[in-house]
Amino acid sequence: MSKKPAAQPTLHKVIMVGSGGVGKSALTLQFMYDEFVEDYEPTKADSYRKKVVLDGEEVQIDILDTAGQEDYAAIRDNYFRSGEGFLCVFSITEPESFDATQEFREQILRVKNDENIPFLLVGNKSDLGDKRRVPLDACRERAAHWQVPYVETSAKTRDNVDKVRHATAPPPPYHSTIQNAYFSPKHLKIFKKNGHSHVNAYRSNSI
Repeated sequence: MSKKPAAQPTLHKVIMVGSGGVGKSALTLQFMYDEFVEDYEPTKADSYRKKVVLDGEEVQIDILDTAGQEDYAAIRDNYFRSGEGFLCVFSITEPESFDATQEFREQILRVKNDENIPFLLVGNKSDLGDKRRVPLDACRERAAHWQVPYVETSAKTRDNVDKVRHATAPPPPYHSTIQNAYFSPKHLKIFKKNGHSHVNAYRSNSI
């Protein structure tokens, strides 16, 4: 009697968005390969896949690192349609990249037609605190207005990339357990709702 082929892990797609040069690729490479790459060519769209264990179940996380340059704005809709959750990244040293998160958010909501789509606002380059130009209060206010979590990260130092495995309770509407795949089990965890797999996000207690 032949053995049945092993079931493939469930695949979840997470889309990374943000202006060019804010460190999206660096964050992704830290998570995937534990390395910091300071100089690299601007991304068009790179996909990375990693197996992780969530609540005892092995799943695959597909991270699509999209282009931040305006030249690629027209093709983002195609990427966004396939996303279950979104990481919107800006640099705390570049106010323009923070302003751009509004446009990314609006484009995602237009494509997905769902204001409750799992969405995490990420302030990157926290290691450059002395060069900070985006006030922390402004970041938190925007996240509160959107009713999404906010976390600050550093691809260079790995701060909040994969730290501890506990998380604080998130604000509404994020009452379920959360994503465990991108930055850490602290920030990303797959949960099931109404029989479907979703991606949600917790607020970090480290900022």
